[in-house]
Amino acid sequence: MKNTTNESLISPSIDSLLEKVENKYVLALLSAKRARELFEGDDVTIDEYYINKVTTAINEIDKGKVTYVHGADDEECEECEEISEEDVSEM
Repeated sequence: MKNTTNESLISPSIDSLLEKVENKYVLALLSAKRARELFEGDDVTIDEYYINKVTTAINEIDKGKVTYVHGADDEECEECEEISEEDVSEM
């Protein structure tokens, strides 16, 4: 049976997530970096509990709890998540 509604079976939907970031590449990098931070012991910023760190990271992004500033330095924006060339080369 085909899903005839606009609701996605996967939550949050990719469309919802892409409203928060520039493109799928940035979404993948941001969610991977945040999941790594969670794995290393960083505090969760949402009330829901998920066993999988990537799921937690994606839900944090969807709820606007994790963001990034393109091209920002750590000194310029201490509270921002930044994806740098160093992060890309580590992957």
